[in-house]
Amino acid sequence: MELFVNINTIFNNQAGNIIFFLWKNEPDWPVDFVSPSITSLLGYSTEDFLSQKINYRQLIHPEDIDHVTQEVNHAITSEVDEFTHDIYRLKDKEGLYRYIHDHTVIVRDENDNITHFQGYIYDNTEMFQQKQRLEFVLEGTGLGLWDWNPQTNAVVFDERWANMLGYQLSEIEFHLKEWERRVHPDDIASCYEDMKHHIDGKTDMYQNIHRMQHKDGSWLYILDRGKVFEWDKDGNPIRFTGSHTNVTEIKKTEIELENKTKELENYSHNLESLVYERTKELEKEKTKSDVANKAKLTFLSIMSHELRTPLSIVIGMTSLALKKDLTDKLHGYIQKAHDAGENLHILVKKMLDYSQLDNADVNANLSPINIDKLGSMLSKKYKPVAEKKEISFSTSVNANNLSNCIGDEAHVLLALNELIENAFKFSRQGDEVSVIIDAAQLDDDFITLHFQVNDTGIGIEDEQMSNLFKLFTQLEDHNTRQHGGLGLGLTYAKKIIDMMHGDIWVESEMGNGSTFHLKVQFKLMKSH
Repeated sequence: MELFVNINTIFNNQAGNIIFFLWKNEPDWPVDFVSPSITSLLGYSTEDFLSQKINYRQLIHPEDIDHVTQEVNHAITSEVDEFTHDIYRLKDKEGLYRYIHDHTVIVRDENDNITHFQGYIYDNTEMFQQKQRLEFVLEGTGLGLWDWNPQTNAVVFDERWANMLGYQLSEIEFHLKEWERRVHPDDIASCYEDMKHHIDGKTDMYQNIHRMQHKDGSWLYILDRGKVFEWDKDGNPIRFTGSHTNVTEIKKTEIELENKTKELENYSHNLESLVYERTKELEKEKTKSDVANKAKLTFLSIMSHELRTPLSIVIGMTSLALKKDLTDKLHGYIQKAHDAGENLHILVKKMLDYSQLDNADVNANLSPINIDKLGSMLSKKYKPVAEKKEISFSTSVNANNLSNCIGDEAHVLLALNELIENAFKFSRQGDEVSVIIDAAQLDDDFITLHFQVNDTGIGIEDEQMSNLFKLFTQLEDHNTRQHGGLGLGLTYAKKIIDMMHGDIWVESEMGNGSTFHLKVQFKLMKSH
């Protein structure tokens, strides 16, 4: 009682935000003392309670009275010295209910009998309403919250955290083991590793996606984010707070997209074999006559046309998807699908070009060719490619005062491009690729252009040399197949040069690179 005499002295002439009470340990908890701040906070006078005109117990909201009473009785039977109520509602003089925080100390006499309850209450309505608004926002986002003390492993979970896993909060013990035992065994180590990185200051926030078991036995993918907000004097974390988000559907989409990407990549890799096997089947069914060759080329033409339409859709749709706001991982999957589609589209175009080459007229587009400018054209086209692959690229022209000739420049460049691209394909980082163009006059009417494409790449084995320009030869060799392609490039180049009555051959040494030669005659353009 002396304590509240002192409190009375303090509060008689001063209102505050805290209301002090002294309740008797009797039914309805009659009030022996209440601080004057009761008037400013709830509108009642001290006399209202001391005269028992107002019964404190009757001011408690009917829905809250049972749990308030249970908390008092539990404190008595537990023989504790003090306790804090859960937030409950108390009616003010205007008839409005205020959300009250209540901390109570149990007062005993010399015989250890409980005589009074002394404590303080304060109006927590504004904070409680803010919390309700936050709860509403969090409910809309689907976040479940956790608040962990790493020193004691006590964790406060909220209702959404429990509901996300199929539980009621009352079924969850507020301890770290409740989380640990639900995390997939294969994922728990990475969780703790990411937590340690954050605690050690290596990351601004903790973030991890792991699997957690639902009450029904299924596995959910959970995005777990958190941050240490409080440290003790020794620098140890004592408050680590974060959230859970159910990202199962997103993760399933990522996995499905990853599988589809792998299927597309496998299809790209297997297309070579499919085309080869199908071509072999056609060759077995036909003779080696022109009829068999025509059937094969017809098949390639049809296949090329049939494949280009779906590939265009894949490239177009993935291009649109890459413009969207995606996670880095999802962007990577779509980029792989897009690149695989582009590569397939190039291969299909080459097949179509090859199938149509028999009907091409290499002398249909004769035009003046500036020999000196050929080198600069090639340099402008392939320098950026070489820089990207970190390969050295150079060109040189020895025109020997022969500046111009007449011929089908487009088809010559098609063949030359195949040789240069082949050199890039089989060159490694730091290797060199060079193109040398020599012009030599044959007689008064014709000159010869000799193109050399040199590389310091992996070279070609001797047993492969005789078959190098044959259709699909790459498919026969494992070491060459790993660099991709259908084996069409060199065959395509040779067919063009053959149709132009030129020559094409190769010189190579394993480990030291290769030189491809291309010789074609052109009509000399005379000055008048």
